[in-house]
Amino acid sequence: MTSNKMFVVMVATMMVAVTGAVMLSSADEVPAMSNPTGAYNVYYYSGDAVTGYEWKVQPAATYDLFQAVQEASTALGFTYTADTAKTWGSGYDINPSPTYGTIYTINNSTDFTIFVYDNRTSVANHHWETAQPALGWYRCFADYAGSVYFPSATYTFGATAGAANVAIVPGTHTSMPDATKAGADLQPTNMQSLTTIAHSSEYLYTFYVKDTIGTSIVATGTWATYYHEGEWVYGEIDSDMLKSSDGLRVRGYGSDVYQAFKDAIGLANIYVQLITWIYHDQGTPSTSDDYYTYYSWYDLIFGQGTQGPYYGTDEIGNYSRYIYWEAETHSGVYLSFSPGYYSKLNGAMEAASTAYDYTYLESIYHY
Repeated sequence: MTSNKMFVVMVATMMVAVTGAVMLSSADEVPAMSNPTGAYNVYYYSGDAVTGYEWKVQPAATYDLFQAVQEASTALGFTYTADTAKTWGSGYDINPSPTYGTIYTINNSTDFTIFVYDNRTSVANHHWETAQPALGWYRCFADYAGSVYFPSATYTFGATAGAANVAIVPGTHTSMPDATKAGADLQPTNMQSLTTIAHSSEYLYTFYVKDTIGTSIVATGTWATYYHEGEWVYGEIDSDMLKSSDGLRVRGYGSDVYQAFKDAIGLANIYVQLITWIYHDQGTPSTSDDYYTYYSWYDLIFGQGTQGPYYGTDEIGNYSRYIYWEAETHSGVYLSFSPGYYSKLNGAMEAASTAYDYTYLESIYHY
């Protein structure tokens, strides 16, 4: 089941305070990143029982963890087979694939173990843990790593989906093995840190948000970077701005479009799915009515979500009526997926635009 959603952005460099807001310099003047993607370390347990084993490492500059394994495999000297498809389905029903990046064999063997390094919190709590199979949904970006999780067996929050280090080990292991080769470090060293979100153009998005229904509520005390009388300012926003004829124009930074929207308006104004995917079993004998929702699927934006269908009859005939957030690029292209799958960074599932429109509106379909 595909999803259409919404996003937005925010800026940094403060200049002069005016009427309760802070004027900002143009984000277009911020230098671009020299390498607009993520940074990973791929470790491989290399050797044999006679000469001993050691940890070899290869840095990789990619968007997701599976891409890092792909990039580093030749240099580290291992082969693999894997599910490389980012999506599944056909026609109008194309979705992010829950098995993207699942490795089936290493060196033609199904006997191997993969670990990822959880370094989101204090150094004392950093640790290696067995990886989830779908390596493609791990990302190294600090905003994503701090908020997104794989599903547990009951489709609640499970393991973190953030990782900048991966270790591939031939054979079955329950914990990271020590090196046995003389003089080798027992465990991987010089771990790659998570990629921070810079205030640069690769991470910057602009959002045009408008409520034509007039029911949205902005959480009290919400400050955002918004466009006002020809200037970008940082100040408090309110519900009336969303309901005005021009709506609210905001901006923020993120490794994907959802993360940028969160940066712009804050979690108090969003209720969103932060589990990579959830399978919704409708409890009927058939599975035809079951469906998935995915990371960054919005339930509520500014307190409002999809309403309906409502059925009725008018002078034209029978109709169904919905109220919902319509999501499209600022140039008028509808979104096929949730915003967390769009990014301007190299290697994302979908290439992002620089600006998006989110409009809360009523749609009536006659039949």
